[in-house]
Amino acid sequence: MTKEIETTKNWLEKIVVGLNLCPFARQPFSTGRVRYVVYEGTDIVQLAILMIQEAQYL
Repeated sequence: MTKEIETTKNWLEKIVVGLNLCPFARQPFSTGRVRYVVYEGTDIVQLAILMIQEAQYL
C-alpha cells in the first residue's frame, strides 16, 4: 500500500466516516469496497483519461 493510499484511508476513516460527514460512506468503507488509485504521471491528458475511467467504474 502506498503512503498516499494509507493517508487517504486514514482521512476517510477519521474524518469522513468518523465525523459522519457522508452517511453513505460508512458501509462501503467498512466492507472494503472503496477503490483507491494513485496516478504517478505528469501528463494532464492521461490524468483526465484516468479520472474519466474511474468515474465510469462507479
